[in-house]
Formats: sequence, C-alpha cells, structure tokens
Amino acid sequence: MNTRSQKRGVPILITAPEAEIEVPDGSTHYHLQPDAGGSSRYVFHLRQPDSQLLITGTVQADQDEAPHLITSVIHHAPRTKADTVIRTLSVDQAKPRYEGVIRIEREARQCESFLNHRSLLIGDQARSWTLPSLEILADQVKCSHAATLQTLTDEDLFYLRSRGISREVAIRVLITAFLEANLSEHA
Repeated sequence: MNTRSQKRGVPILITAPEAEIEVPDGSTHYHLQPDAGGSSRYVFHLRQPDSQLLITGTVQADQDEAPHLITSVIHHAPRTKADTVIRTLSVDQAKPRYEGVIRIEREARQCESFLNHRSLLIGDQARSWTLPSLEILADQVKCSHAATLQTLTDEDLFYLRSRGISREVAIRVLITAFLEANLSEHA
C-alpha cells in the first residue's frame, strides 16, 4: 500500500488498489486516489471507542474507462464516527461506479456515519453510478447517505469567460476545483 505518514491536517494517501485498515485511536483522515483503470476496494475497521475517521477520495475516468471503487466502513465499537466523501469525474464515455458500505455492528451504539458521493459529468455520454448500502445492527445510531450528479453549464463558465479565460481553460479550472474540494474542505 502506498501511503504517506499522517501529520496534523495532512491525510494519509492511499493509491493501492486494495487495503484493509484498522483505524487507530483518535481522529484519522485517509485520502483515496485509486487508478482509474480497474477495480479498487478499501475496508476500514473502527474498533476503538470514540475513534473518528474521515475518508475522502477522487476517481478520474475518461474516454471509455469504467473504474469501480468500493469502500466499506465497519463500526465495531461504540461512539465511533465516520464521514466518507468521494468525488468522481467522468469525461467523454467514462462510466465509473462507486459502492459505499456502512456497517454498524450490534455492540457499536451511539455511532455516526455519513456517505456522500459527488459526480461531475463532462460530455453527453459520460455516466456515473452510486450504490450506497447501510447495514445497521445496533440501536441509537445516526447514518445517512447522499449522492449528487452535476454537469458544467454555460452559467458555470460565465464568470471565468467574462474575465477573458478561454472555454477550455475555464473547464480545467472548474474540474480542478471540483476534485480538490475534498482536500480543501476537510483540511
């Protein structure tokens, strides 16, 4: 697994196609950046009471790529908290899939877990699929999921274009802002 050590405010980067991670005590941030060419699977175990986990990730797919990303967050201990925020860029005829699983074991009461998938589609044939799954075996928990799809409209490009920036550069700027928002929002 390719990772870099965590410093305050710096996420642990994971680029390997698969990883099973025991989340340590305290608060931990992992950023997933899998290869767009295939399937990637990451499982996170929260076994320490009161531990907190933030997972951010970006998937970029173009042409006819169809990457498949799976994340599983398993709460084993009480009062754990996890937020998963994945951003997917789909260009041309790309068709990325994201499956997000939250599982709360019977003994893991008073947990909170949230799953959010945001997709940006560039091109009329670009697609994106989201398959959220909540497996809740305990009482007194808060769990939810959300998914959004968006495209770039002329209104999105208007401000940059009115400043003399070409359409192509404006699109690149907006794509970069979309993908980097995960890191800047959670720094």
